[in-house]
Amino acid sequence: MKISIGSDHAGFRYKEKIKGMLKEMGHEVLDFGTDSEEPCD
Repeated sequence: MKISIGSDHAGFRYKEKIKGMLKEMGHEVLDFGTDSEEPCD
């Protein structure tokens, strides 16, 4: 299954953990950001 995820800088760490879990379960993960914990606004 393809699953899209995204977050702001405050949720980056959780998004990365969830992304890893989904990949381990065999899902294709489309990550729409952000790419770091740094604020971008």
